[in-house]
Amino acid sequence: MESSPTEAEGPTPRGVLRKTGVYGTPVSCVSFPHPDVLLYSLGAFLERTSTYRASGDGLTATPTPISSRHLVFPNGNTIHGIRYPHSDPNRLPTNSPPPANDGFDATVEVTVTGPEKAKKYALVFGSRHLALVQNVWGSPDHPVMETLSIRVGNVGSAHAIPPSTVWTLSDWIWDCRLQSTSDPRTDTVVVGLAHNNVEVWTLRRSPEGDTSVGGILSRTAQLRGVTRCITYCMDLGRDGYVATGTVRNEIVVWNQPTIHAQNTATDKFGADGHVSGEIVVVPEQARLRGHQGVIHGVKFNSDCRYLASTSDDRSVRLWKRPAGPEHAESGSLNGTNSWSLVWTGWGHTARTWKVAFVEAHNLVISTAEDGTARVWNLWSGDCRAVLRGHGASQNVWGIDVCGDWAVTGGNDGRVATYHIPSSLVAMWKHNEKGTEECVQSWQGTFPIPDDRILSTTGKTSLAQEKGAQIVKKKKKKIVHQILVGMGLVESSSTYMESPRIVVSTRAGSLLSLNLSTGSWITQEPWWNSSLLECNNIDAMDACCMAIHPSTGLIAIGTHRGDVVVLLDWDVDQRRRIVWAGNELKSVQKLEWKTSNTLVAFHVDALRWWQLPDSCDTEQFMDESLMTCKVLVPGTKALVLCCALNQKGKLAVVGDTRGNIALFDLNGSVGVDGSMAPRCVLPRAHRKEHVNVLLWISETKVLSGGNDGCLHECEVLDLCRLRSLYSFAVAAYTGIDRIWTMSRVCGSSRFAIAGYRGNEYVAIDTKGGYELFRADTGGRQRAALFSLGVPDRDGSRCANPILTVATSRKDGCNDVTINMRNGRWRGGSYGVGLHNETIFDAAFFPIGTTTSVFGLLTGSEDCTARISLWERGSLVSSIKLPCQESGVRAVCSSTFDVRHGTFLAVAGSQMALQFYHVRNEASEPPKPQNLTITSLGRGWQREKASMDHRINTVTSVPLHAAGDERRHLVLTGDSNGDCVLYHVGEALQTIHSGVLFFREARPVLSSKMCVLGSHVLVLVGTTEGTISFHSVLYGTNIDWSTVQRQNPDEVVQCHTMGTNTIDVCIMESAESEHTILVCSGGDDQSVACFKLHAKLCGSDLNLSIQKMQIVREASRSAVKGIAWLDQSHFASTGYDQKICVWKYTLGSIAKKCSLHVDIGDVNCLAHFQLQSTECTLGIAGAGIELITFNLCAL
Repeated sequence: MESSPTEAEGPTPRGVLRKTGVYGTPVSCVSFPHPDVLLYSLGAFLERTSTYRASGDGLTATPTPISSRHLVFPNGNTIHGIRYPHSDPNRLPTNSPPPANDGFDATVEVTVTGPEKAKKYALVFGSRHLALVQNVWGSPDHPVMETLSIRVGNVGSAHAIPPSTVWTLSDWIWDCRLQSTSDPRTDTVVVGLAHNNVEVWTLRRSPEGDTSVGGILSRTAQLRGVTRCITYCMDLGRDGYVATGTVRNEIVVWNQPTIHAQNTATDKFGADGHVSGEIVVVPEQARLRGHQGVIHGVKFNSDCRYLASTSDDRSVRLWKRPAGPEHAESGSLNGTNSWSLVWTGWGHTARTWKVAFVEAHNLVISTAEDGTARVWNLWSGDCRAVLRGHGASQNVWGIDVCGDWAVTGGNDGRVATYHIPSSLVAMWKHNEKGTEECVQSWQGTFPIPDDRILSTTGKTSLAQEKGAQIVKKKKKKIVHQILVGMGLVESSSTYMESPRIVVSTRAGSLLSLNLSTGSWITQEPWWNSSLLECNNIDAMDACCMAIHPSTGLIAIGTHRGDVVVLLDWDVDQRRRIVWAGNELKSVQKLEWKTSNTLVAFHVDALRWWQLPDSCDTEQFMDESLMTCKVLVPGTKALVLCCALNQKGKLAVVGDTRGNIALFDLNGSVGVDGSMAPRCVLPRAHRKEHVNVLLWISETKVLSGGNDGCLHECEVLDLCRLRSLYSFAVAAYTGIDRIWTMSRVCGSSRFAIAGYRGNEYVAIDTKGGYELFRADTGGRQRAALFSLGVPDRDGSRCANPILTVATSRKDGCNDVTINMRNGRWRGGSYGVGLHNETIFDAAFFPIGTTTSVFGLLTGSEDCTARISLWERGSLVSSIKLPCQESGVRAVCSSTFDVRHGTFLAVAGSQMALQFYHVRNEASEPPKPQNLTITSLGRGWQREKASMDHRINTVTSVPLHAAGDERRHLVLTGDSNGDCVLYHVGEALQTIHSGVLFFREARPVLSSKMCVLGSHVLVLVGTTEGTISFHSVLYGTNIDWSTVQRQNPDEVVQCHTMGTNTIDVCIMESAESEHTILVCSGGDDQSVACFKLHAKLCGSDLNLSIQKMQIVREASRSAVKGIAWLDQSHFASTGYDQKICVWKYTLGSIAKKCSLHVDIGDVNCLAHFQLQSTECTLGIAGAGIELITFNLCAL
């Protein structure tokens, strides 16, 4: 039976469907009205948050952050711009720099209605719509943003349009300008439209006492450029200047000085409520040609002397018009007054989008599809800085500037802020004239002094003869200088007045480079003849070095296994301690853990020397105070790294084969004095080097390796290691440094450093900021990375330094030092989700309270994410390991929320991964208390082809016997195969799937529910059918022997593919069950029917009753459907609308609908908050949350 949805549909009751927020969508608009307040858009929502304030010693968070969200366009239109009231700035002198506050138009106080109170307001536009929003800055008296009601037309006119919070224009809006006039209650609104049109409106605010509307709008002029074409961007400058970017790869500039003239006419309105009159055609002033692609962004500076542009051709260009009053008029296209190209900036590796001026510093900033924002010198076009506040795969859209600050918006829902002077000024260095100057990022190459011949007589010492390598090259012998190691000593060191890079060589020399002056200092040699005579250690034996950055203690390891520790600097009789190797093999690496703890990495073991914390360096001479432990992993691989937990009882060790060994330092010691590991976690980094280990809690360890992945493991009660999960960091080919950052809001966040090809890159993993980048010239070169040295004022802030040693043709060596800005100021706002479209989503409980829940999402960007939501707001997001191709389907199932939730992630090339997530702390759940465990992957006997993918996955909990909890998982793929997996929460193995049945057409959707001793399986295909299967389950069933079977029932619900299915158990007894089934298809229809299941012995008999189909339920394919209760269900699809339907035995009636702000809708997730209220999550180009209230229906 079919029914029409329009017959029963009435007006949407107020409060039934309420938009909660949009997350993870591209940030199409960012605005910085003040350095303390940041505005950005997510779909139709305007987000306001407080920012970080700059202080003398770095970045400080606001004490009580202001955060609010406001729905500007209820009908769902993406916000593209925000403009504020401003007055014309004073024209700048030709040769004088702009004032410090001229980078952004100053706002003015605006009086609205009722008692006269100053309120900040803004003009917000998107698509063809505009709205006036007040309280955009927020204040103690008016913290909530509000949209003013506007009447379009004359107050007394019969043709006046009724008041509305949104007014719609005739064309797409590219730019707006809100101009103050001499009348304090009147503003001029200039709107730039597509097709090179401009409309001028007059906004008259309501008089006192009139609270019905906030203002009255009337159109006073319509202007049009001579060129009629499709435009991609427009900028409205002062004095009537207009610039438009066209699809013809050119910029059209025209000028109408009267564009901002006030028109106070109130009696010449036409039938539409506006001033009558013809459109004024304005002649062009110039056509700027040079770009080789579509123009995406144009921007005037404050006095319209300069124009910056961006394009598809990846370039940024600056144009200039000649000075002179005659140029204010319309000029000739080819005359002497036409605009000229100043410079072209190259450097972006993808399309450039937006551009802005930083007039306080004579700079231009551009954003691009390559994930960066570049800072250009206004006069020369040189690239002064590359701002990487977003991930490497991000697309940076919006840009705005306020004084010294800039903000950018990415396509994952996050915004990033930058302090421009901090990005440009990193440190002080001496220039060629001997004076100090500020530089942004500094690179210098310094030849290491030649120590191959120490005397002027030509004689060489024994150390020099043994320490020189002889290489024959074209009958010419070259003696090479061989370095032992490099290290950084801070200026706070006992023996250093300024930071230095220290280099040791196999000639026995010790050299230091003063970073303040750039000069080399020859220290006392680390080697002398006494070491050879007393300890039989030659300078040629040295192979590695470590320097403690604050105390200056130097340790040098040898091939013999011995370690030489130097206690003093710059003294003739340097004290040296030699710790014998005790038959251990060569020292590969040395590392100072603390000033009293030194770790030596031998070939197959690790030695740990430690003094009591109360001891000083003088007591290093007393071996009776020294504790030495030898840890032997026994993995037959070279030991590379180690880490000790905070209590000092456990240590983890990584090696060259990807293994991680766990040691109990309070455990027993063998006869030979060595300790064996309690356990070894094999192949944590897939047989690649484990380069770094970090304890992130007392029981969790984070590691990085040459596989470019971060791996997290957990220490269990029995001193065992369990792998939780591992994920690849984008573009990294090796990770060798992890540290904790606590510079923002006092919360801990991690930063990593490693290689991307030949480049060494450090990033903040949470915010996505790139902290450092330098080219090493090749990973085979010796490189030393340090977080940096203290600033000039002594404050501790990270100035990352990378030192790379290279060999010259003459046999000597150079060190190249790359230094970056240490006073990093900026912030990351919003929580990022995916970079691409989300294919599937599933809610799951986190704690016992319904105000906090989790959401599992899978995306085209090859990742799945677990996000934590609290009271409808996104709190945090955790990325799961990447797959080879897109993640197409996800699902979840839960026995008891106290024991966690089972998750399944499936995608292309038949990839299938299982996880378990649980909250390990008390309520309410917090991100740091979530433990994510990998339960292994699914495996099929049939080899997957390139285009073979899993389209749907669903799971149900089966039984829980004691601590053993198991789930049944069903996957449906593009070949029509449906495969069953029986997965336990305690297993971490490969799970073999069983081919349950095979459809004739590809499988698109699936659903399972437990009915007594049976599991009912529903499968939808591209043919528009739903097939039913029943599976008998029990604790003693061998799932590997489940036989392939034919469907119990097949129903034709749609004429095209069945995209989505949901079920609701209406009545359930021991032998009889009543289930409600609804589905949506590619044919724009929804279907609903009642299914009766009766148990007869070991069989389950099915009968279908009262099927209802709505053929035109949507204007496009239905992609998501979910039951809200036993009589209502919701559907959504490509038409960007969510509809609530009421099902009865005789009909389906649409009760209400609401426009969806996100595009490319793919699925609908449902989470029950209360018996009459639930949250609906619509996934596509982001996530939109909508609350459904049954009581309001």
